[in-house]
Order: sequence, then structure tokens, then C-alpha cells
Amino acid sequence: PGFIGHWLIFNDGSSDWTPSLSMDLPDSTWEGICDPVGIVSAGGSVEANCIVIAPNFAMAGWQPEIGLTINADGIERSASAYIAVDANPSVVWSTLSMDESMEGQSSLIHLEIVNTGNTVIQERLLIDSPKGCSAEVDSTDMIDLAIGESQSIRIRISPNSPGDVTIGLEFEASSIPGSTHSTSVDVLVDPSRSSGSGTGTTLAVAGLLIFIVAGLVVAGLLIVRLRESNKPQSMSPPSPVAFTDGTVANAPKSVPGVVCWGCNKPIEGTRRACPSCGARYHESGYVCSASSLAVCRNCQADVSTFVEEVGS
Repeated sequence: PGFIGHWLIFNDGSSDWTPSLSMDLPDSTWEGICDPVGIVSAGGSVEANCIVIAPNFAMAGWQPEIGLTINADGIERSASAYIAVDANPSVVWSTLSMDESMEGQSSLIHLEIVNTGNTVIQERLLIDSPKGCSAEVDSTDMIDLAIGESQSIRIRISPNSPGDVTIGLEFEASSIPGSTHSTSVDVLVDPSRSSGSGTGTTLAVAGLLIFIVAGLVVAGLLIVRLRESNKPQSMSPPSPVAFTDGTVANAPKSVPGVVCWGCNKPIEGTRRACPSCGARYHESGYVCSASSLAVCRNCQADVSTFVEEVGS
């Protein structure tokens, strides 16, 4: 903080002179510089302008004596005034360190506030935190700072979820320059929670895979059964049956060797075979011989297509 002082210099003598100026300040922490002053004619006057700079720690309300000494050809004169120091409050925040922050766990933010103004600071600290994250002062929430003094503040936060979290600080009853401050914290994912979630996901995927595999097995069984039910019947002729009075009698369950489709009796030696269905008949000389038929009794193929077959 500083100000400009104005002094009016009069020459009551009978000759002109050029004064030299020097500031009379409270101590070496103060600074002062004056603009050069030219010749002051006899009976005349001139204005002297000086800049006075007070130290930052000069307490507000203090009224130091500020003087100006004039030297004119070996003659010195001084004039002084008491100047009140105006209030200039200000603070500066800084983040010293942050503990590693993890979801579901509390951690500390270490801050420092410095009184850089010229007034005593006595304020209550308020904290603003986003939804899902609690924050509070770990010790006292009162800021009590003398001029140039610093104070350490610890903020304890407890976030419920990972991500960036911004914590805001401000004074309760004033808006001193620099009193508001915010700091961002990167909240990490809790590995234990992540592992539990991953296990649940793995079990869900495994269950889904088992369900799919079981479905495929059932579908495969159904397809096999459908194919078996739709499989065409063998081209081999059914067991020969005997015809009596236009009715069909069941063929015997077990017939040794090759059986004739005409008489349902075994055939020994040479026989006639239907190439279309494989039915066999006795050779000529039997009532049931192929020569007595017009068509095959099994597939209705013409007897002219029958071939001779020698028995083994």
C-alpha cells in the first residue's frame, strides 16, 4: 500500500534557491521518493510531490509520522504529518499435500492459508462438497491469523464413488480477497469392490454360456430324432408273406436261408430274383415259380426283368 504526499514550499528570502528534498519515514521498511523541484524564486512557492510506500505488514489504522526535510543553501526546514494506514485485508491459500483418495474411504487434504494483508483475520471456514462426498475440517474451523501469519488446515473427505471431486472453501461472514479456494481430488476405484463386481459378472457370463451349451445339446438331440424319424425305409423287401384266399398271413419270425416270395419256403439251388426290390422266387417246376407270375408280388415289377441267381 502507498500514497502520494503533497507539500507546498515557500521562499521567504530575497534570493532564489533550488531546494533538495529528503523523506523522513518511520523505519527502513518504508520507501519514499520525491519528484525533482526546480528554482524557487524570492517570494515565490513550488509544490513538492512525493510517493510513500508502506510495507505490507503495516497494520491498518496505524498513524505513523511522515515528514519532508528541505535543504536550501544550507538551511533546513522540516514539515511532517500523521497519515493513517488504510485496511487492506487479503489471504492466500495453497495445497500442501493430498492423501490418496479411494471410494468408500476417508482421506485428508492438507492446506495452508497465509495472511498477506495488514489486518488481523478472524473468520469461520465453510466447506462445500458435491453430492456423494462428505467433507469436514479435521480440526478447528476457525481461522485466526495475525499479519503475516500462516495456519494449516486439514480437510477430511469421504467419497462414495470414483472420479474427480472438487472441494470448495470460503469464509462465513466476509469476502476478503483470496478467501475463496477450491481444490480437486482424483478419487480412485476400490479394487475390492471392483473385484467383487468382476466376480459377479464372470458368474453371470458363465451361467449364460452353460445355458447356451445346454440349449445346443437339446437342439442337437431333437435334430437327430427328427432325422431318424424321417429316414427312408430300407430297400430290402419285407419278410415274404403267404397269400391264402386273398388274405395276408404274417410271415414267420425266423426263416432260414433265402425264402421264396411265392410260397414262403426256403429256396435251394437256382432261383429267380427281382432286381427292383430283391425278392426271390423258385425256378420253374414249382407252383410258385416266377414263370407262373406276371409281376413281382413285392414291388409289382414285370417278371421279364427277373434275373437268374445261383444259390451258394
